[in-house]
Amino acid sequence: MKINKSRCNYPVLHAWIKKHDMSYREFARKTGVDRNTINIIMHSERNNPTKETIDSILAFTGLSYEECFNEFG
Repeated sequence: MKINKSRCNYPVLHAWIKKHDMSYREFARKTGVDRNTINIIMHSERNNPTKETIDSILAFTGLSYEECFNEFG
């Protein structure tokens, strides 16, 4: 699986993480999601997060699904 660090799949989620002064590693720890999974979600062309992962991210951020996983910001 190819990860493109210069491309971010979910700019709103990325902005939320940065706004709260977190690294992906810290965000992963706080959501209980594996940090490699966070990197795949954020940067891979083939990301397919599980419902459990999505629920963990949404519960922690307070964002709606539509806000968080909008690919166009």
